[in-house]
Amino acid sequence: MSDVSADIKNILTSVQAAMREENRKRQRHPELGGQLQVLGYDKLWDLIAQIAPVDHAIRTKGMDEAYKELHCLGLGLQVSRPLERCEMDVYAVDLMVFLNDIGILAHLTDAERLSLGLDGTPQRVLLSAVIDVFTGCALPPETLDSGGPRLGASAFVGRTLHKSGGV
Repeated sequence: MSDVSADIKNILTSVQAAMREENRKRQRHPELGGQLQVLGYDKLWDLIAQIAPVDHAIRTKGMDEAYKELHCLGLGLQVSRPLERCEMDVYAVDLMVFLNDIGILAHLTDAERLSLGLDGTPQRVLLSAVIDVFTGCALPPETLDSGGPRLGASAFVGRTLHKSGGV
């Protein structure tokens, strides 16, 4: 048995004992409310994952896998509100392949494809992605036919500026 499993089993035993004691107290004093459902092993892991996702991933998958999955969170990073920290990246993609993969190309007529300049020749576009670390949500994508040195910054600012001028 690993040290992590032993630790989790000790925590689970302790929590279950406290919940059983609380249930005995509630049985003697019905005004405290109904019985609590005693926590199981899987539920405990779920709660740990919610409270400390990075620590949980490191313990269950190892540092390398955890970093691959959660690198946008940053190890030990604390955020308290949406848009407090966002991760940005820019990807160069082939427009024809991209439109085909997301299903748009199949809905265009030949005339529409030609009017959009989609003649089958390779066309690279830049697709920017901005992920809000607090919510884990992607901000709306932006595609550009070319980029300059401030592409990432303009992609982020363009999505986060409120109409009143504030973030």
